[in-house]
Amino acid sequence: MKRITPLIMLIVLGIMTSCIDKDYDLSQIETDDIAVGNNQSEFKMPLATIHFTSYNICSNTSGDQLSLKQLYDEADIWFPTNLPDGAEYIEIYRILDSEHFDSAYFDSIVHALENELQNDSDKRTLIASHIAAKYRNTFINALYDTGNSELNQYAALILDADQAEATAIISEIILSHASETEEAVQIVFRRFLQKLHLENIHTDIPKIEISSDIRDMLLDNLDDSSVENPINCLYLSGDADNGFPFIFQINPHVENTSIDFGQITVHQGANNIEEIRIMRDDMQRLLDGATFSMSLITMRYYPHRSFTDETEFCVKLRLRKTGALQL
Repeated sequence: MKRITPLIMLIVLGIMTSCIDKDYDLSQIETDDIAVGNNQSEFKMPLATIHFTSYNICSNTSGDQLSLKQLYDEADIWFPTNLPDGAEYIEIYRILDSEHFDSAYFDSIVHALENELQNDSDKRTLIASHIAAKYRNTFINALYDTGNSELNQYAALILDADQAEATAIISEIILSHASETEEAVQIVFRRFLQKLHLENIHTDIPKIEISSDIRDMLLDNLDDSSVENPINCLYLSGDADNGFPFIFQINPHVENTSIDFGQITVHQGANNIEEIRIMRDDMQRLLDGATFSMSLITMRYYPHRSFTDETEFCVKLRLRKTGALQL
């Protein structure tokens, strides 16, 4: 049985997008046990590898670029130390302002935070200091909106106070005016949560420069979608290796093609990306240059599992060709 030995490609593609650094590799085709001229023939090749870290994940932060690590360092300030019902995680998508917002779940998080503020002086001081440093005007406006004359006086004092004085005043009124300040704290908390929305990833893949012979062998004898029990086909699959203490939901796809992996739930660690079939026209577009896109939704965050700005999320895509190759 004839084997394909010249089918070796090594192409390094460097891609820079608006917010995510990625390294793409089209490395050697695996030629072991590849036969030609048989319905059972197949070969595989790595197609692309995408790396991104905490710094590479963009967020809607009113023009401010923050890393995922920075965002969740702040989240750890806001989230209650003891989560409702003894949970080990927070379901982030249920507390964000989106179609998935769950008011009952959000209220349980806020209630747990309010209880901690009333009973833990360290947490109260931490939140008060954070508000004084980052959200002072938002908190002051919320106090004025209460219509409470005493809180209005406190708001004026906070406005002109230094950091230490403002922290002390905010801490005092959180304790002494719990019911009146609860809404003000919640307003500031909601403003912080706006930062946790993640943007979709869009990456331009340049034209893959392979020889015309190899291109023809990939494309020339593919079965049409109308063929029952097709033999000569292309398939795309992969792996998603998630180092973050999160469960993400992703939807990888290639724009202007039917290449769409659907919604995939990605746990911490290695995750399989199920194989999908690629038709000839879509593979041609991929070879000629295309845009890879991926939505990224944070489902769960495990606050007691550490990560750093060097923690990576890696997506590896690979191609499989079945059936005889057209030489």
